[in-house]
Amino acid sequence: NEAAVTRKIRTIIRDYEDDFSKHAGGDLQKLTEIWESIPVQIAKENAKFVFSHVREGGRASNLSDALRWIVDAGLAYRVPQVTAPGNPLKDVCDEAKFKVYLCDIGLLRVMSGKRASFIRSDDPEDRLYKGAMTENYVLCQMLSGGLREAFYWRSGTHEVDFLIDGGDGAVPVEVK
Repeated sequence: NEAAVTRKIRTIIRDYEDDFSKHAGGDLQKLTEIWESIPVQIAKENAKFVFSHVREGGRASNLSDALRWIVDAGLAYRVPQVTAPGNPLKDVCDEAKFKVYLCDIGLLRVMSGKRASFIRSDDPEDRLYKGAMTENYVLCQMLSGGLREAFYWRSGTHEVDFLIDGGDGAVPVEVK
């Protein structure tokens, strides 16, 4: 039942947040702000993760350590931008430009305040979020299937959701 699943996911989220306080020391506020910002930024489909959207005046110089902690803990994935594909992609990515995805779409749904039934909705707002949720899901599946890293390509207003290293060069993955 949806309510029971949502309650369980909320418990998991609270457990993660409790872990922040146990392990973060003086960075608790930054960790919490980054953690809460991830679903909001996924929903906006930003061209990249924006530290000033985490908090007013937020900068990479004072928040990137908290994001690194969350990524290193396995709670989120950092996907760097590539502007000119090369082989391997890691050598041509721009580490300063990246997107951040949550490690689990159940967490993403609950943290976003969405009911599970939103997936069947035709509401335009839900349609936009379904795209972001699907993109996050595909990344989670690729990484759980053994992919070690993913990138995305952006040039102007054009974007490919993911690029992965293939035997003969970059492989584009467009999520619809």
